[in-house]
Amino acid sequence: MFFSSREIETVKDLLYFFPRLYEDRTAIREIGHLQEGEKATTSLTVLGVRSIPIQKLGRSILEARCTDSRGGTLRLKWFYVPPGLQKRLIPGTNLVATGKVKFYNNQPEMVHPELNWGASSYHQNSQEKSQEKTQGQNAERHFGRVVPIYIEIEGISTRTLRTILWHALDQFGDLIQEDLPSYLLTKRNLSSLPDAVRNIHFPPEDKNYGLEQLSAFDSPAHRRLIYGEFFKFEYLVLRRRLQEQHIGAPILPTPLVPPTALVAKLPFQLTAVQKQALDEILADFSKPYPMNRLIQGDVGAGKTVVALLAAAAILEMGGAGSANGSDRDFIGTALSECSKVIRSTNEVFFAHRTYLLI
Repeated sequence: MFFSSREIETVKDLLYFFPRLYEDRTAIREIGHLQEGEKATTSLTVLGVRSIPIQKLGRSILEARCTDSRGGTLRLKWFYVPPGLQKRLIPGTNLVATGKVKFYNNQPEMVHPELNWGASSYHQNSQEKSQEKTQGQNAERHFGRVVPIYIEIEGISTRTLRTILWHALDQFGDLIQEDLPSYLLTKRNLSSLPDAVRNIHFPPEDKNYGLEQLSAFDSPAHRRLIYGEFFKFEYLVLRRRLQEQHIGAPILPTPLVPPTALVAKLPFQLTAVQKQALDEILADFSKPYPMNRLIQGDVGAGKTVVALLAAAAILEMGGAGSANGSDRDFIGTALSECSKVIRSTNEVFFAHRTYLLI
């Protein structure tokens, strides 16, 4: 029910539900070094817990006073208390908290932080970090690394979703089927699809998977998926183009040439690129299959006049009845797009108005 809001119906849908951003939780910050507004991770020990009644809200705020190995004090607050949280915040409990730092009465605090239980002041060096990992993988996926942050799913926290994806990748990650040939992966120096999906969710400790590359979706894993999407798109476009070449289209009896009289009346000279585009369009009309061409350019680059001149070349040869199928559609589109241009430059096209009324 929760996942359907994001159109996640299968395990594959879940594995392809990628993070929207990443957070670097490799550094454990001391309380004394925390700054206003920053997102930080710090290792804490609970000193005490209290419930603060708020009459206007008709409920209480839960506050946990914590300390670190340097003796600093940090308050953790919850305006909406998760079930069972207060029972777990026992004085002496070790935890790691990640959240946005705020200062209230010159005292640092985090509101609704993400907690990792049973972790104390590890991660001060690589040896201690390794010791933490041997105690289980629960902490490993939530801190001490660059962690994924997902689009919110109502009823499921990012932390819970991260845990679900960790287990899903562990059980089903190797079942992801590669969709590119091996020689292409080698030629382009690309990772396999299963590895790319896994590394997007939980990036390895590698210089190519830094926070900057991940945030820009420019890690090796992201590039592998992007390349695969473009490859499949180009393949489908090429396949359709080859199929259309077997459809067949009427060939115009004589080669088309630009309407020189109309070109001469233009208040400007066609650029070399406009002339090239016009020549290629007119050449397409003489081929035995439908034209498949896109004119690309900025606003004001002169695309409309190219379409108009191509349509006028057909009309000069004998009218719209000389063309069929996609060619006739092209003429109709060209004339429609050109209507506003023609109205504003009536003196240029006056001699050719007969063509435009056909």
